[in-house]
Amino acid sequence: MTRPVILRPQAQDDLRSAFQWYESQRQGLGQAFVRRAVVSRFPYLVFYAVKAQRIDVLAVLHHARSPADWPSR
Repeated sequence: MTRPVILRPQAQDDLRSAFQWYESQRQGLGQAFVRRAVVSRFPYLVFYAVKAQRIDVLAVLHHARSPADWPSR
């Protein structure tokens, strides 16, 4: 069974911010970041919850951020 992936608004903001930063470094790099299924090339952590009918993406955060800065989502 394939579950839909639901991006919460905060996760959408996280992705948008990361996309814009990578694009500012090199045109096209932001698009490569967004398309990646494996984030090993990029220093980001994806937090998600697997539900019966869907997968909720809770946050997409840079790994260098302090855990104290991570919002409770």
